[in-house]
Amino acid sequence: TYYASQTANGCESKNRLAVTVAITATAAPTGLATQTFCAISNPTIASLVASGTSIQWYAASTGGTALASTTALVDGTMYYASQTANGCESASRLAVKVNITATAAPTGSATQTFCAISNPTIASLTATGTNIQWYTASTGGIALASTTALVDGTTYYASQTANGCESKNRLAVTVAITVTAAPTGSTTQTFCAINNPTVASLTATGANIQWYVASTGGTALASTTALVDGTTYYASQTANGCESASRLVVKANITATAAPTGSATQTFCAINNPTVASLTATGTSLQWYAASTGGTALASTTALVDGTTYYASQTANGCESINRLSVKVSITATAAPTGSATQTFCAINNPTVASLTATGTNIQWYAASTGGTALASTTALVDGTTYYASQAANGCESKNRLVVTVAITATAAPTGTATQTFCAISNPTVASLTATGTSIQWYAASTGGTALPSTTALVDGTTYYASQIANGCESASRLAVKVSITATAAPTGNATQTFCAISNPTVANLVAAGTNIQWYVAPTGGTALASTTALADGTTYY
Repeated sequence: TYYASQTANGCESKNRLAVTVAITATAAPTGLATQTFCAISNPTIASLVASGTSIQWYAASTGGTALASTTALVDGTMYYASQTANGCESASRLAVKVNITATAAPTGSATQTFCAISNPTIASLTATGTNIQWYTASTGGIALASTTALVDGTTYYASQTANGCESKNRLAVTVAITVTAAPTGSTTQTFCAINNPTVASLTATGANIQWYVASTGGTALASTTALVDGTTYYASQTANGCESASRLVVKANITATAAPTGSATQTFCAINNPTVASLTATGTSLQWYAASTGGTALASTTALVDGTTYYASQTANGCESINRLSVKVSITATAAPTGSATQTFCAINNPTVASLTATGTNIQWYAASTGGTALASTTALVDGTTYYASQAANGCESKNRLVVTVAITATAAPTGTATQTFCAISNPTVASLTATGTSIQWYAASTGGTALPSTTALVDGTTYYASQIANGCESASRLAVKVSITATAAPTGNATQTFCAISNPTVANLVAAGTNIQWYVAPTGGTALASTTALADGTTYY
């Protein structure tokens, strides 16, 4: 019991109020010390269980503020519950440890493919886990019945339940339902009888093709089954593991092609290096063989062999003929022309291909031993060069050629004095000109023209040109000689000269003004008189 006084107007009361105290101790609520929840349930404070009245939950064993009922529980955390009775909250609290079980999503393929022909359902889906359930949403919703038909392109979600807890996360699976189309291809397919076509010869565009003799059902034909002309075959394909329900319809046609036609003997020139491409036959898409049947087609570049028989097939409408045209080959080899291996020419003659000689028919000249283009007859020859001659006989030019090396002799011009002087009194002629060389000939021009006769009178101031001939060739260049003719004037003196007989006058007594005076008894020609020649009265001297 406690006693209470009061003080008023400065005076405390003498009497006191007697109060007896009663303290109420409310017990803690009761409950499980460990409480387990499934994560998928998103447990909160409201999910905790305790027996008592006016339960409140705290994060601590004493003090603190009561947690809201919507507070999410945390796995492994301790929570504390009080209760309030008779207006008093319990001082002690119930301790509860929370365990939250998070079941993992099941595992499996994220994309699952089915054949439409199988009518797949939810039961067709696969996932690894326990107590699998399928939904149309990643969360919530109602589990689908196992008979629910799958829809192509739709995503389905699988949960599993373990330890009483369904997984919060779900495995997402997108469904692909394959409707395989029939393969494509030609509805009529033609084959060659020579190829012995089988089912393996049929073609269709698709995957894992199978052939049948009916449009539906039946058993696939073996690839070795022989095709029958005019028969219809049916192809399915299997793609992504699904065989097509519809089939490609193909009619088979089997064709037999005739042999090509042509000459049984064909002749070629060896120079043309005939090959299989040189053979002729009338037909389409010809191929040549070394045998009448079988074998491999010869390359067009295969050289033909004289006397050999070749065989031609043709391909029409895509089919090669079984029978072949036989052709015997004859190759004509014309011999090379004959002639001198070295041929010599004079440079002055400007030799050309036309100057070369060879014995044969229809001679042609080349700059090479094989191939090339025939040289024009006007082509200038080059000293030291080798030329090659072919001939043509029986329509075939010789493959081998006559080899001719050309030697062109260039005779040098003669040598001599470039200016030559003569006395007019000598009446100089071409024969008076001098040059060092052999078989000298003189011309009025530096090139061409006709050689001057040796009696041709020289003309003062004129240039003459000398060639020489050596080894049968006249020089193309000529020695130029300019001619100078000196005309000396007659000496001067008295036209009448008188002497005394007693003096026995001689030619030495005649007087004329000049140099190297010589006296004659004629106005022209004759022989100079000796200085001791006695003068004759009345005679005229020159």
